[in-house]
Amino acid sequence: MVMNGFEFLEQFWAANFFLIALDDHGTWYRYHHLFRQLLQHQLVQVYSGEAIDALHLRACDWLESAGFIEDAVIHALKGGDSERAAIVVENHLHGPINQEDWRLTDRWINLLPEEARQRPGLLAAQAILEQLRYRLGMILPLLEKAEKGLAETKHGYTLEQEKAWRGVINTFRATVFIPSITPEEALQNVEKALQQVDPSAQYVYSQANLWRIYALQQKGDAQEALLLSRNLMSSRSGSPDEITNRLMLSQCAAYYGEADARGLHNCGSNYLDLALRSGQQVSIAWANYTLGWSSYQDNRLGEAQRHFQNVFNILTSAPVRAVLDSIPGL
Repeated sequence: MVMNGFEFLEQFWAANFFLIALDDHGTWYRYHHLFRQLLQHQLVQVYSGEAIDALHLRACDWLESAGFIEDAVIHALKGGDSERAAIVVENHLHGPINQEDWRLTDRWINLLPEEARQRPGLLAAQAILEQLRYRLGMILPLLEKAEKGLAETKHGYTLEQEKAWRGVINTFRATVFIPSITPEEALQNVEKALQQVDPSAQYVYSQANLWRIYALQQKGDAQEALLLSRNLMSSRSGSPDEITNRLMLSQCAAYYGEADARGLHNCGSNYLDLALRSGQQVSIAWANYTLGWSSYQDNRLGEAQRHFQNVFNILTSAPVRAVLDSIPGL
């Protein structure tokens, strides 16, 4: 009689056979660690290295489909397929970044050997992480390597995937427009990026709109920048998400660039409310920073100190730029 996995586990559990339950619902179990060691010892005695590698890759496929991305990466690496591990990371890296959990994406990338990190998508992702670390000098070299890799066409991307990674590249070229290119050139990059970026890459899409609005303000079109931001906000519906939060940040950036403390305070208050509702730490940090700055300008020093301190309270997940700019505020 052939049993499925659930029936097999049920029989083992009923017989009290070396299983330890991990939840109260009968969904997850593990073997007793001594029995697990015995099975692993038997595995290498009975199966070849190639067969064991194949088992690891089967485990990688199942874990990825079930949403256990880090475990899937580890099994792909144990199976000797670092390219498969890199593709798993590429397929899922936008999820944590969309939720502003950029350190999780960073951890996944750091599981990979150096050679595997050279895929264009992963180079582009590393540029995103460097932007959050505020290491602007690292961004362009990564983007140039990514663009060169895409031109080589050896990584097996579909046309849609290649287009989406070019959207990331064009977005983050604009990130460094203050020291390296003009606002007009930044606008060209982000307008191109908005036609390319995958809609599922919410952080990238919203970052493109952020730089689009900020570049308009920087080239002297502050009213156009604010109008664009408001129009984009009015087109959003439902619960606040990464795109909504970044649009709020773009409005704050426009008010900040105009030194409009009153406008910045009103915008920052709405932004903090949205950020707290969505629980996104990068947005919470930026919202507190904007409120700290506007409170300081109005001589509400206790309130300013509280907001700047709130940035430090989430130091490990806040963007580095928000932390650095809160230091002189304090």
